[in-house]
Amino acid sequence: MNNTITWKKTNEKRYDSSDGETIKREYGKTPNGNKLFGCWVYRDKNGEFIDYDGFRNDLFERWDIKITQ
Repeated sequence: MNNTITWKKTNEKRYDSSDGETIKREYGKTPNGNKLFGCWVYRDKNGEFIDYDGFRNDLFERWDIKITQ
């Protein structure tokens, strides 16, 4: 059984994983109420907030995400 999750760039502001997770720019608020101002937000397949950062590469590195396409 292959449990490898692959990630691909959907457009300039979004990345999608094969299991439904997303990393995309958002302008709303964090769960704590802090404004995002276009930060990159990592969400699970249910849309639940996981993490955010001003730089997408920092999220990729922190979560060991490799973009395949």
